[in-house]
Amino acid sequence: MHGSYATVHKESANDGTLLAVKVYLRSHGRHAMLHAHRELRALEQLKLSSYEEASEKFLIYLISSESSSLSLSLRFRFHPHTLDKITPVSQELARKYVLQLATALDYVHSLSLVHCDLTPQNILVADDGNLRLADFGCAHPITETIEGSTEGIGTRWYVAPEHLLSCPYYAPPSDIWSLGCIWLEMISGRPAFCGGSDLEQLGMLVRAIGRPSKEVANELSVYPDGNKLIFFAAPVEDSHTVETVEDGETQLEDEGLPPYMCLSDMIKPMSNSEQAFVKQMLSWSVKNRPKASAIIDTLSNIQADSA
Repeated sequence: MHGSYATVHKESANDGTLLAVKVYLRSHGRHAMLHAHRELRALEQLKLSSYEEASEKFLIYLISSESSSLSLSLRFRFHPHTLDKITPVSQELARKYVLQLATALDYVHSLSLVHCDLTPQNILVADDGNLRLADFGCAHPITETIEGSTEGIGTRWYVAPEHLLSCPYYAPPSDIWSLGCIWLEMISGRPAFCGGSDLEQLGMLVRAIGRPSKEVANELSVYPDGNKLIFFAAPVEDSHTVETVEDGETQLEDEGLPPYMCLSDMIKPMSNSEQAFVKQMLSWSVKNRPKASAIIDTLSNIQADSA
């Protein structure tokens, strides 16, 4: 299996356990090795003492690493499936999986780390049916000032709007946005927002969830590419206003953009409390998105009420 920066192959341990070996070749260049060392540092920072502890936190467990003049190799327990291969799932299973991923993120964020590339392809499904958050190659320490790294992060379809506007710092709300996108995808079986460029992605967000309020638009305008929002007309005054869009899939008229659905259509299968919470997770403003711990509390209560 080939990824952007590494290849993954299977091998058997002495006890017969199947392992996944992720190999970064130094010949692939500086960016590949930056990705490799970032992943290794993040996995070590997780300080997981055993596979069992990692499983309780729904995280991948690094068994060993090996560095040579040719490559850097990381060994993990092999898991045959990723989340994108099993969607759509039932509403109940989607809720369970979001709860598991929030548990993983709560631990990651408590260590002042941001995953930065939360996608269904980077989430493994273990033999026990539970999830394992993997691929920490984009992970960064939480940075609170605008002088943070300016390197692009994540996968466009799951990237929070502030990063589409070139926000140069990393914070937990970015992961929460991605988790909201994944929740929608688990319900529908397809990515919620799939623009072909950053500008097209912003346009799809405006059409699906509504324009940001004037206050939030001012908040977003401080980012290096904050002026991209001017392509989508003036902001509305009410932060909760969402443009009315006809039910079902609609073709964007401008420039042959791909089909989209408005958020209200995407969340129809969910309960009222879940719908309200997804809207919070997919807020334009980083200030309005819930913390992972709040997601855990809310979904635990919803599960208890539905039991």
